[in-house]
Amino acid sequence: MKNTLFTFVLSFLAFVSFSQEKISEKPEDYNINDKTLSKVFSDAWTEEYTFVSQTNRITIDSDTTLTEMTMFSYDPHLKLGNRWKFIKKEGVEASKGDLEIFLNTSHKKAVKNNKFKVTELIKREYVKFDSVSEDYIIFSFQIPENKLPEEYKFVQYIKGYILISKKTNTFEKIALEITQPTQGIHYFLNSAKGEYYYQYDKKNDRVILIRHTMNLEIKGEEGTVYKLKQEDLYTDQVYVGVSEKQKKQKDKNKK
Repeated sequence: MKNTLFTFVLSFLAFVSFSQEKISEKPEDYNINDKTLSKVFSDAWTEEYTFVSQTNRITIDSDTTLTEMTMFSYDPHLKLGNRWKFIKKEGVEASKGDLEIFLNTSHKKAVKNNKFKVTELIKREYVKFDSVSEDYIIFSFQIPENKLPEEYKFVQYIKGYILISKKTNTFEKIALEITQPTQGIHYFLNSAKGEYYYQYDKKNDRVILIRHTMNLEIKGEEGTVYKLKQEDLYTDQVYVGVSEKQKKQKDKNKK
């Protein structure tokens, strides 16, 4: 789930009566720090919630358009490797083979440790005030090249935006886009945009992901250009907390 770092940056970012508003430009005033950034970007919310995930994907090349829908469920209290269950594909019951493909591609790293390597590098020191729109206070960030492992050097060309709701002073959207065409891990990225939508769970004091959209234009090794449009929806979210076994394992890892 959520293995990509490409989200849609809003085109209407603009100052709106900024001089008349009492808006802080300090990330700390909106709880933007290393701890919260790590939690939001590393999918840490999956440690504490059960949910249903639905992916709607459209892949377009010069000759064909492929539409695909897949649905999964997730239970954090099951053993790693068993937490994801494939519910259906294109409205048809999915096979074990479908689940194996799912786990061994985009979700392989998440299945192992619930986080992706590059997310650990997103730090408060890279976050700065960007602008104010009608509904949001906007901060931006980029990870310096010298902080990235070799296979993730392309991430230096990704600019991120953290959108804080003026009404609630909490994360509501996070956006990423590439600033120039660049070579990714397995293919060349002509463009990449999308949006992550969050919702604050007041009862459990958690920010949870409810929707993710992504638009990519990629160039394959054979030179073919593909367009990928994807939407991930997360529903039926129930807070179950961290199990005693998980707590013990976390304490063990800290030692």
